[in-house]
Amino acid sequence: MNKEEKQWNKEESKIFSAYGDIFVPDRPVQYGVITQLLSSIPNLLQVVELGCGEGLLCEKVLEHFPEVKVKGMDLSPVMLEKTRKRLSVYEDRFTAQPFDLGDSAWRFQHANTGAFISSLAVHHLDDIQKKLLFKDLFGQLTANGMLILADIVRPQAAVGYKIAAEHWDEDVRTKTDSLHKPEAYKIFKEDGWNYFENPDADPIDKPSTLYDQLLWLREAGFKEVDVYWMKAGHAIFAGRKY
Repeated sequence: MNKEEKQWNKEESKIFSAYGDIFVPDRPVQYGVITQLLSSIPNLLQVVELGCGEGLLCEKVLEHFPEVKVKGMDLSPVMLEKTRKRLSVYEDRFTAQPFDLGDSAWRFQHANTGAFISSLAVHHLDDIQKKLLFKDLFGQLTANGMLILADIVRPQAAVGYKIAAEHWDEDVRTKTDSLHKPEAYKIFKEDGWNYFENPDADPIDKPSTLYDQLLWLREAGFKEVDVYWMKAGHAIFAGRKY
């Protein structure tokens, strides 16, 4: 996969910026779970987000942990510039860095990181790439550090796709109704944002099963591997380094 395939086009980025709170199931809840997990890390000083987008999750971490420095990494120069502007108030506590998630070179520049976090990015890697990512990041973490992933996960059977698709669709429809934004639901349906309705529509999406990813975290050396939240085919799962 080349960089052009990995990177969303400007129109997709614009749509997600406008409707991300609607399209992502329980986004505030997800961010709350992630900050709770970060709170369990002793002496947390450095957090790196992989695929930071426009910096919403980075912002939550900076707000919640006034002693922590955060680095946001993304492939898109447009998103990185948005993030820099959003988080300029945090001055030296936040830095932004371009990167290619599938490239391994950047992974060895973050020794003694307290946590790597990522939301809706790692599913762009295939199975082999995910396994290598988990192994590489394990080596960069401090003792008690964590790799925390919020992502879509691939069901193991047709019934799983059906359930995830229906629940995601219902979640988006309910929010668009309550917010009186029918155009958001129309875009969600017509542009095929629901991966579980047509999993082969976009080659950029390569989610792995949740079961496999938990095993890969174990194989990489992580302990306390667990699932902390799940809804509509989206899950938050993590491993801790001891």
